[in-house]
Amino acid sequence: MLKVLAMAMVMMVFGTTIAGAPVLQKKPNPEADRILLKVRQLQIVDQMLPVLLTKEQIKKLLPIIEKWRQKELDLEKKELEKLKEFEPKLDKALKEAIGGEQKTPRTEFTEEWLRMQNAFVLGRQVLRGSSSHEMYEKLKEICNEGQMKSVENAIDPRLFGKTDPESLTAEAKSKMWIQEVLLDRASYDILVDMSR
Repeated sequence: MLKVLAMAMVMMVFGTTIAGAPVLQKKPNPEADRILLKVRQLQIVDQMLPVLLTKEQIKKLLPIIEKWRQKELDLEKKELEKLKEFEPKLDKALKEAIGGEQKTPRTEFTEEWLRMQNAFVLGRQVLRGSSSHEMYEKLKEICNEGQMKSVENAIDPRLFGKTDPESLTAEAKSKMWIQEVLLDRASYDILVDMSR
């Protein structure tokens, strides 16, 4: 479990898939991204192996993950369109802030940005929730009781801000594993390899 916590900390520091504003670097570092992807893949395998999914079971999960990935890409495309619509206002606010006027952004600007950012977060939460529910139903259908128990106990909910893990149902714990492991972007290629 400590391995998972340490790896999660690394991903929090270096990860970039957040609906909010990303940390900007002068130029991307593909080598670091490649290595960090391997770290994340190892974390995912570490979480998957105790569940003992068979090749046949994995093949039944892949279409749901593919559908999730497409919905996520569609959502990101919509978010980008909204960001592009917002960009002229952002440019104006930046010009006013760093130009001769040195004005801070107006409250209306900040509120609009926060509303948009909150809408992005909510959209992602809804998508993850519906996808994790569909995946949970499929897991119940194809997995035995021992596998489902492994899914339920695979992740420590405290790592994800749940202060009272005992209050979570088996379904809630399982959906947490689904969201953090199966629906992680790095899991698909691993699952494809495991299904061969």
